[in-house]
Amino acid sequence: VLPQVRGVPVVTLSALHRKELSSPIRAAFKAYDLWNVRITTAKLNDWLHQAVQHHPLPVHGMQRLRVRYMTQVKTRPPTFALFTSKPEMLPESYIRYLINGIRERFDLPGVPVRILLRKTKNPYGEEGTRGGSEDVDKRKKKVHPAKKAALKKEKKDKKNEKHGIVRGGKKKTGKPRVNHKKGKRP
Repeated sequence: VLPQVRGVPVVTLSALHRKELSSPIRAAFKAYDLWNVRITTAKLNDWLHQAVQHHPLPVHGMQRLRVRYMTQVKTRPPTFALFTSKPEMLPESYIRYLINGIRERFDLPGVPVRILLRKTKNPYGEEGTRGGSEDVDKRKKKVHPAKKAALKKEKKDKKNEKHGIVRGGKKKTGKPRVNHKKGKRP
C-alpha cells in the first residue's frame, strides 16, 4: 500500500463476533520489544561489511567513499551512527538501502530506523587534530549554540589579550589594580 508503512503488522479482529480481541495488545507488546532492541557493534559491522561488498559505495570524483564502521547510539527508536569519509556525499538512496538492510537482517519490521552520518576527522588535518568524529548534517555542518558562543568568547579574549586589554575593559599596565575609593587592592 504505502512504502512508509511496509512491515507494520496488520491486526484483524472482530468486536461483533468477539474474535481476536487480545491480538492488538500482543502486537503492541511485540512492537515495543522491537522498538527497544539493542544490536552489538560487532554484528552491525559484520553486516555492514557484507552490505558494502554486495552494493559498493558510489565514487565521488576520483575517490570512492569509504565506510569505517557503524554502531548503535540509542534505542527508542533504534538509531545508528555511520562513520564515513565524506558523509555529505553519501546519497539518500544508499542510506535507504542500509536502513532496509538493517530492518531485514535484524528482523525489525515496522520499526523506524535512523542513521546518523558522522565524519571521522583526518589525522593529518589542520592543527594536528587526531581521531575522534563529528556529527554532520547532510549539507551543512551544525555547531551547538553553547559551543559556538564559547568559541566566539575565546576568540575575542585572544584578540583582547593581543592588544593588552583585560576583561574589565582596561589595558594592562603592569601595576596592580588599586581601588582608589578605599585605598585597597580589589
